[in-house]
Amino acid sequence: MNKIKLLSAIVALTSTAAVAYYLGQHHTPPATTTVASKTPKVLYWYDPMVPNQHFDKPGKSPFMDMDLEPMYDEMPDAPGGVSVAPQTIQSMGVRTALVSLGQFNQQLTAVASITPDEHNVQVVQTRATGWVDKLYVRALNDSVKSGQLLLSLYAPDLVAAQEEYLLALRSANDSLTVAAANKLALLGFSPTQITQLKNSQHASRLVNYYAPSAGVVTEINVKQGAQVSQGMSLFTLTNLSSVWLIAEIPEAQSALLHIGDKAKIAVPSYPDQFYQGQVDYIYPKLNDTARTLQVRIKLANPHGLLKPGMYANVIFNERNASASLQVPSEAVISTGQRNVVIVADGGGKFHPAEVKLGREANGQYEILHGLAEGDTIVISGQFMIDSESNLKTAIDRLTVGSKQ
Repeated sequence: MNKIKLLSAIVALTSTAAVAYYLGQHHTPPATTTVASKTPKVLYWYDPMVPNQHFDKPGKSPFMDMDLEPMYDEMPDAPGGVSVAPQTIQSMGVRTALVSLGQFNQQLTAVASITPDEHNVQVVQTRATGWVDKLYVRALNDSVKSGQLLLSLYAPDLVAAQEEYLLALRSANDSLTVAAANKLALLGFSPTQITQLKNSQHASRLVNYYAPSAGVVTEINVKQGAQVSQGMSLFTLTNLSSVWLIAEIPEAQSALLHIGDKAKIAVPSYPDQFYQGQVDYIYPKLNDTARTLQVRIKLANPHGLLKPGMYANVIFNERNASASLQVPSEAVISTGQRNVVIVADGGGKFHPAEVKLGREANGQYEILHGLAEGDTIVISGQFMIDSESNLKTAIDRLTVGSKQ
């Protein structure tokens, strides 16, 4: 039987919530309240399921199998407040907490992906038309060392440039020799290759191309025996000794991040290992579809464990965390037009307080205005109390209007 009573009370309060909010948002509560007497007087008894029906004495409700509730003449001290009977408070499961002043250590989490460090991408090109005589690296994603031979190219223009340089050397004309050496350099010959040509005094039919740095072959545009044209990219090499972590930050939280902010990175592939980094760059354009802002973190990858395409979870720590008033997030009632917290005044009295919210993190809201440290607030059952408060105010206003 007690379960039926409790269920009936909850259904009654819930059923009036929509009307209560509508009336509460369209009618301003009276600016003055009646001072309560020391001994509250019972005005009438009522059934919460049928609140408009009043009875002169206590007893069982004729509508539901439950006791009638008393309505006292005592008014709460705060505008828009309400007094709730102890048994009703218990049936609602009302829980309270204190408004506290503490360090607001906000943590922002984001999903990220690993990409190559674009500063470490190099392209091997030919500056003369020719044919691939020998291709030494043929597969994508092969690792190459710095100085490793990639291909040998036959190019008539390169052979002719070597002959010009040797002729200039034999003529003992310094100006011609310097000009011929500069031409070789412009055609892609390294200082080492020019020195070898000078020492050998013999033009090579084939010109070798070497890897300018260690890395992974991420692009190959030639085949064995294929013709290549001037300016054509032969290989793209990516050094993965460092990588970029690109994190997607929701638009609403993008203003919280700054260059230099610390980050803790967890990669699912290595659950027991964490990486430390900091924001290296904040991209200037928002993703129109996902409504996210990209931020970049540079990570050292000496052992090559971090692979492009891997996903990671990032936790950013806010800089200069400050002390502020905090309440549990569940205590805040958001109506779309205002944010309200129910304050417990003691003795079964409650009143709504409109608050200005700041940041939210770790299940806590920062309170900028509307509450004071040490205030007791309701964190469970506040929706019913707020509905009851709005409904009572609306009924009182209608009653006053009917008497005029």
